[in-house]
Amino acid sequence: MRVCIVPEYPVSLMTGGLQVQANDTFKAIKRYAPEVDVRLFNWSENKELADVYHFIGFPPYMARVMELVKAAGRPYIITMLFGCPTSTLTLCLATMRRWMKSEILRLRSRQDAILNASAIITITQTDARALRMIHGVSPDKIHVIPNGIDDAFFNATPEAWQKTFGDYPFILTVGAVQPRKNQLLLLQAANRVKLPVVIIGDVLPGWDEYATKVEAEHKINLAYGGRWLRGLTNENPLLPSAYAACRLFALLSSEETQPLSVLQAMAAKKPVLLLKAPYTSEPPFDKLPKTESHNIELVALDLKKHFERGVPTSLPEEFNWKNIVSKLVAIYRQAIEGAKSSTAKNQANPVT
Repeated sequence: MRVCIVPEYPVSLMTGGLQVQANDTFKAIKRYAPEVDVRLFNWSENKELADVYHFIGFPPYMARVMELVKAAGRPYIITMLFGCPTSTLTLCLATMRRWMKSEILRLRSRQDAILNASAIITITQTDARALRMIHGVSPDKIHVIPNGIDDAFFNATPEAWQKTFGDYPFILTVGAVQPRKNQLLLLQAANRVKLPVVIIGDVLPGWDEYATKVEAEHKINLAYGGRWLRGLTNENPLLPSAYAACRLFALLSSEETQPLSVLQAMAAKKPVLLLKAPYTSEPPFDKLPKTESHNIELVALDLKKHFERGVPTSLPEEFNWKNIVSKLVAIYRQAIEGAKSSTAKNQANPVT
């Protein structure tokens, strides 16, 4: 079975949660399903067609690529994210209906690409419901499979981090530096109560001005033991070790769907503090502590409280890559068999 993983954007050009997930899906299949011939899609290569294509993310231009895959007689699967919070799902639906009425021609190819998929994967039940309501996808085509987390985070130990940077408690946050992730608020609040913050993440392209403000607060935080590590990849053993070494993991993001960084912190059994946002009402985040204000002083009090008395967390085994790969391989096999059956049926009953 030949499987091609197609990231939302070429991995050499973009970074982000979906790109990480595409890379991790590729590596996990190689590790846990060695019988599968898996590769990452490369625009510049001219290789034999795969048996099934798995698109992770669905920017508009991918609809045309999916048309070409279908024309070549190959099945494809889409992992889709809506990002619509439960509380505003009705608004999202109404907005989508307006778009469909005003831009029906532009959206037609996208809708066809969705309906022609052999299967569609969502990472939350809310997204699955949105997929049924907005696009009319049959429930038997939809599979809810969460983001996968590597064993390295479930088995993380602090030694590598402490050997490199020393043994002291700190607040950890991981993610591309941008206003949505609110690293500036985190640093401002931590500086109020003189707590060290370790930031792991590069600046998202286009947000240099925001990064300058973050850098200014980071310089103040250096006095308390703070650090900012850029260019630390998901494969670097220092990353899971940072989770194991931290006293508290904090993500003050205003908008997420199922953030990998929080799942990684939970896999490492660390106390977690989130900013209250729509996604935090979804499992497995619904029981985690949340700060409910953007007020720096109030956030500072919550940081201090959970830094001193944070409760360890845990992540269900369903998020482990080994379990996820077994589900993905079953979906791939079903898609391939379905395509073969459809081809045989068409050959037996040709259109005249």
